Amino acid sequence: MGKPVRVDTFLSAGTRIMINVRTEGSRYVPYITYAHNSFPGTKHSVRVAWRTDFSTTAPKAGMDASNKFQRTWEVMTVPAGANPKIDEFICNGVPTSSTGWEPPPSNSGSPAITGLAIDDQLLQNSIIVGYMTEYWYEGAVLKGNIRP
Repeated sequence: MGKPVRVDTFLSAGTRIMINVRTEGSRYVPYITYAHNSFPGTKHSVRVAWRTDFSTTAPKAGMDASNKFQRTWEVMTVPAGANPKIDEFICNGVPTSSTGWEPPPSNSGSPAITGLAIDDQLLQNSIIVGYMTEYWYEGAVLKGNIRP
């Protein structure tokens, strides 16, 4: 078992943690979602982090003893549409392909999605985050080139 490292110690981060690991080439990349308790009741309380520095086998700390980011992990706040409930888990998924993905039917209560084309390469560079808000279950797709 590896040695634990600090990923995000800025203010009061890191409750309701969920982790997923995706194989990217020959690397196992951990993706961590969590509630940032320093911003409860705001749209800025959902965070996601993933390892970016693979210069060593064991992960390096994301923060030093002074709580400064070390550029070894990417850490970001997820843009939320409504205030997330930080007493619930922040879920995440790290897709590897688009096989079997379909838009919801137009009669599902959700708006119909037309012209949806899911590109495998884009999806493999994405993180899907889900969380409860004060009104509904909300999600975000962080897509694009999330790798350094």
